[in-house]
Amino acid sequence: MCEGNWTDFVTAGGTAVAALMAVIAAATWRKGLENKRVDDAISAVHELQARINRVVAIAGDKRHVWGAYTDAWNSWSLFNAAYVVAQRYHHCLSKSASNDFVNYLNELKGVVESIPEGEDADSDKFKSGTDDFKRKVDDLVKHRERR
Repeated sequence: MCEGNWTDFVTAGGTAVAALMAVIAAATWRKGLENKRVDDAISAVHELQARINRVVAIAGDKRHVWGAYTDAWNSWSLFNAAYVVAQRYHHCLSKSASNDFVNYLNELKGVVESIPEGEDADSDKFKSGTDDFKRKVDDLVKHRERR
């Protein structure tokens, strides 16, 4: 009778340890998933930033700028999708991030439209506007990364 009690005790203890390990594994998996989603959003925002910088760099080239601008919008779409998923895991993420970039893309459109055909976007007349825009985007990216 004494032997049966020890085997039951060992079996119960082993089951409890296995259950605890399963809980720890699930928590670790979820944390990894949360981090992956945030990393995806950070990666997407850097891609968006690069696309926006490309538009700014060729703003005076009306033949190519609108294709680059479309690429920037496509990058925003990927960022938005990644960011929405990241928000599911991190509720502290700003709900306005996506709209902030939409506003900046619309502002960029105005800057590009204001550059006459053949005018160099690096001319003094437009350089301050594009530099200011790039600075705003850089600040917004840095702000999103800190969160």
